[in-house]
Amino acid sequence: QHPRAELRLAPLPAAIHYNLGFALVNQGRVDEGIAEYEEALRIEPSHFRANSKLGIALGSKGRLAEALVHLEKALSSHPEDVETRRWVAVTLTLENRVEEAIVHYRKLLQADPDDLDAMHGIAWIRATHPDPAHRDAQEAVALAERARERSPKPDAVILDTLAAAYAEAGRFDEAAAACGQAIELARGAGQVKNVDRFRAQLELYRAHKPFHLD
Repeated sequence: QHPRAELRLAPLPAAIHYNLGFALVNQGRVDEGIAEYEEALRIEPSHFRANSKLGIALGSKGRLAEALVHLEKALSSHPEDVETRRWVAVTLTLENRVEEAIVHYRKLLQADPDDLDAMHGIAWIRATHPDPAHRDAQEAVALAERARERSPKPDAVILDTLAAAYAEAGRFDEAAAACGQAIELARGAGQVKNVDRFRAQLELYRAHKPFHLD
């Protein structure tokens, strides 16, 4: 309520609109938050946080091309910002610009060799991309195994990616074992959709077939 009260008093700096947008998005009122971020940028087009958070909010609405414009603008002014670079990589992946995404994931790993998201992101692309030009079983296995080792606790999604990497490498027994572990973890966490997805992949591995995205 405080930013809204200030809005009634005088024309506001971009920071107030940014703060209001951030609060609205955190309440799940994403469209209203986007409008406030956009107003912040109308006042101050170079506002780093407004560009970054607007890009993330737009991406959550499936507006990927618009999201990238703002995320990349934010990253150009603050290339050290890990959150923004991570979202650039994720959004590029969703746009199927996977080699560009991998460049950003590698930069995250240069900054932090234990970055699980970056390891997982590259491994998943290299194991499951529908275009064989983007697949690399050796890199997928190496990064997925490293992610499993560095994860503070067993993680179903990382194990699922490791299974896909093993399958891409033709190591189907290991793929089935890793996938089975992913299923048990997902079941224990009540992740019903993941359990169903992992089971479908397990059938492929048992039939000595890799899993590739459509």
